[in-house]
Amino acid sequence: MKNRLRNHISGLLAGMLLMPVFPLQAASGLPFPASRDFDNAMIAGAAYFPGDRAGLRCWAAAYTTYMRMEAMVAGWGDVWLAPFQQGEWNFKCSGLGKSAADTYHFGIACPNESCPEGSGPYVSIGITGRKNALRDDSTLYYVVAHEFAHAFHFYYGYANDAVDECVADDVAIALGARDYFGHCR
Repeated sequence: MKNRLRNHISGLLAGMLLMPVFPLQAASGLPFPASRDFDNAMIAGAAYFPGDRAGLRCWAAAYTTYMRMEAMVAGWGDVWLAPFQQGEWNFKCSGLGKSAADTYHFGIACPNESCPEGSGPYVSIGITGRKNALRDDSTLYYVVAHEFAHAFHFYYGYANDAVDECVADDVAIALGARDYFGHCR
């Protein structure tokens, strides 16, 4: 499974390197540091998500976090996605973002076997189906990077809720997300 995913990602990367690069700011909405990478991921993944724009956007956000992590430190893209590549965590692109307190968020990382949206652990992104759906690519990218950071911390045993929110924010920003909340600064 891991090799198949790695080969798939490598094939997409090769395709991205061969395609002409042009900005698609209109598709992303508000610019953010990872906008160009996100837009390129949208182009690269379009064939895999015919008619599923929400799925494509969510995949592009996840793929962009991988590429940006890999660009920072060679080999860390796989470490970053290990919870998902090993099949221990699920990624629900069109989830509800429902917390254990029965509240809804843009995204949730549930490290437990029993979670509000079914068996876990998983990352659930509330991209569709709600009044507050993630319509803006910049916000979507931030949420995916932030929730993946939580999954990473839970998977490697570094979870501490008081610190984890700030660490997840810092990781998302380091991966090219805009700083939306700044409550940790």
